[in-house]
Amino acid sequence: MDYWIAAYGIPFVAIIVFYSIVVAQIARRTGSRAANKWLLPVVLLAAFFVTIQGIYDHLAPGLQDRAASVAYLLGAIFFCGFMAHRFSWTRQAGALLLDLGGLPRRRLWFFWICSGIGVLAVAQSAADWRLSGFRGVKALAATLFWLTLTIEGLSGMLRRLQIRENGILAFFELIEWERIDSHEWAGESGDQLIIQLHRRMPFYGLVPGRVIAPIPAEHRERVEHTLAEHCPLSARGRVRPVIRS
Repeated sequence: MDYWIAAYGIPFVAIIVFYSIVVAQIARRTGSRAANKWLLPVVLLAAFFVTIQGIYDHLAPGLQDRAASVAYLLGAIFFCGFMAHRFSWTRQAGALLLDLGGLPRRRLWFFWICSGIGVLAVAQSAADWRLSGFRGVKALAATLFWLTLTIEGLSGMLRRLQIRENGILAFFELIEWERIDSHEWAGESGDQLIIQLHRRMPFYGLVPGRVIAPIPAEHRERVEHTLAEHCPLSARGRVRPVIRS
C-alpha cells in the first residue's frame, strides 16, 4: 500500500495542486473562474496517466521499451505540431506594422531554464542511443522528443510583441482585432497596455480574458492610434495605477 501511495498517489495529488495554482493565476489575471470547468477533465486525465503509469510498471522490459518509444514519438509529434501552429499564427497575422520588443526578462529566465534542462536531456538520450550502437529505438525516440522540446523552448525566447495587419501578435497568441473588447493603459507612466478580450475554451465556450503587454513610451501614441482605427468601440485613454502581474 505504501508503494502505491508513493508511486501513484503523490503524482496524482501533485497534478491537482499544480492545476489549482494555474486556476488561481488565471482567476487573478483575468477575473474569470471559467478554468474551474476544467476540474473534472483534469482529474480524469490525471487518473488516466497515473493508471497508465501503474500498467507500465508491471509490463515486461521489452514492452516497456516499446511503450516508452511510442510515448516519446507522440510527444515529439505534438511539439512539432505546436510549432507549426505558431508559425501559422504569424502568417495569419499579416504584414508587420510595428515591433514592440521581446519577452520580459522574468519570462526569459523561465525559457532559459527549460532550454538548459532540454539540452542536458538531449545529451543524455543521445549518449544512450550511441551506447546502443545507434540501434536503440527508445533512445532515438527520446532524443527526438527532447530535441523538439528544446527547440520549442529556444524559439519561445525569440517571440516578439508585434502589431500586425490582422491583429496583435502577443508573444504566444494572435489576438485578432475582432476579439478585442476594450483596452486601457496602466502603470506609473502608462506603459502597460491591458487588453480585455474573449477566448473560446473547451467545456465552457466564450470567456473573458486579459493580456498585459509592456509598450515602450515612444510607441504608445502609434499603438493607441492603431487600436482606435481597428477597434473603434474599445475604451480609450484610461490610465490607472500599477498592476502587478
